[in-house]
Amino acid sequence: MEVVQLSLAEDQRISTSTVTVGLSAVLTCAIQGTLRPPIIWKRNGVILNFLDLEDINDFGDDGSLYITKVTTIHMGNYSCHAYGYEDLYQTHVLQVNVPPVILVYPETQAQEPGVSASLHCHADGIPNPKLVWLKNGMDLQLSSSTQLSLI
Repeated sequence: MEVVQLSLAEDQRISTSTVTVGLSAVLTCAIQGTLRPPIIWKRNGVILNFLDLEDINDFGDDGSLYITKVTTIHMGNYSCHAYGYEDLYQTHVLQVNVPPVILVYPETQAQEPGVSASLHCHADGIPNPKLVWLKNGMDLQLSSSTQLSLI
């Protein structure tokens, strides 16, 4: 009987990947070894290899996990280990970015001089977008005007 020797570098025990929604992701298991058994992938304690999933459909010759068309439901932690050797596992943290979308656009307003006006804008995305206001192409946060407040 031959002895299987497996290893996983300490700095690879946790791996973080960031993918934009709609793209594909490949998670590669860093467990190395002679006579390494097949790689098993789990998420939330469920083995993925034997599920018939449309979006996770190919585990590759090297044991990599392939996710096609990533969505926010794919965000989370995945783990891989060699079959029969669950004590040595790698955790993959998959983060999914969603490009910003403006949900509330500022509206055109006509005001008398000296009357206050409020412009509203709201955007959504992952990570949370940071809004920047410009006036004639100039960043308003750099303005020293006492008549302007950005909330």
